[in-house]
Amino acid sequence: MQTKSINNTPSFCGITRYLNREIYDLTKTQKQILYLPDSEFVGQLPSEMLTDIIKFSKSPEIKRKNILNIMNAFSEVSKIFSCPHLVKNEPLTKWERFINLFKPKDKKQERLKYSCSARELEGIEKIINAGAKKLTQSFRDAGLLKKREKISIDFLGKGCSGSAFKVNFPKRTKYKSKILKIFSKSELERKQHPPKMFNTESFFHEINSMIFVKNKHKHKGFQNSEYVEGYFASLKNRFMLLENAFNYKTKEINEHDKLDHKLRLMLWDKSTEGNVLNGRMVDYGYIQQFGKMSYFLKKNPGIRK
Repeated sequence: MQTKSINNTPSFCGITRYLNREIYDLTKTQKQILYLPDSEFVGQLPSEMLTDIIKFSKSPEIKRKNILNIMNAFSEVSKIFSCPHLVKNEPLTKWERFINLFKPKDKKQERLKYSCSARELEGIEKIINAGAKKLTQSFRDAGLLKKREKISIDFLGKGCSGSAFKVNFPKRTKYKSKILKIFSKSELERKQHPPKMFNTESFFHEINSMIFVKNKHKHKGFQNSEYVEGYFASLKNRFMLLENAFNYKTKEINEHDKLDHKLRLMLWDKSTEGNVLNGRMVDYGYIQQFGKMSYFLKKNPGIRK
């Protein structure tokens, strides 16, 4: 396992240095990087969490352990959502049954009726509670939460590549809500008929694009960007943690302008419904670098300007 320390913000991201450099389109290259004997994580925790971990940890070893434990907790949450059978069906207590009699009707089903059925939502709520408990415990162990404070998770819906969840933290921490995207089974794990030479639709490609864009924003921040900031991801358990688009000030961007000249990127999926929220790109799928699109550039010479 490889550890880096940049401005006193350690992370477990040996593979990050590869994903910082470029966005890899070739399936063969993606597989080679995916199976490097390195840490599963790329990127690092949000800075406000790292600052508190450093403050509450008594030694570098404890600091490193706390960071890794929180990252692993997110991985465990991803496993739970990928394998619902891992969650035990614990019976409700008498108090919980009593409280349920007075709970207002859940409006989530109306909002999510196009994503899942009432029965599916009930199952999702069970695994959400199990995931929230794991995250809460890891943050408590690191000293970031007090005894009665809890993390909650809201299911936002699912799309072609995976499901999105909003992670909420207690107000005292001043941590802003984050978006956890858990990918469904990737193209790299399916049998490809015919085999693909180029792959721009896998979880690897989206994580790669997020890390590449994050590196390009180094020292600049994301306040004036059209992207949401990405923090860290797992290449093993297929998830990524992003900033909530609604934590930024509202801005207007042209959803049909697919060119990012500053970063020299082509944003193929930018105008797809749901990929831009509050004036921010929230989906990192189908992003390519100009330099790898010789045919497109030949047909569209104006793109170089």
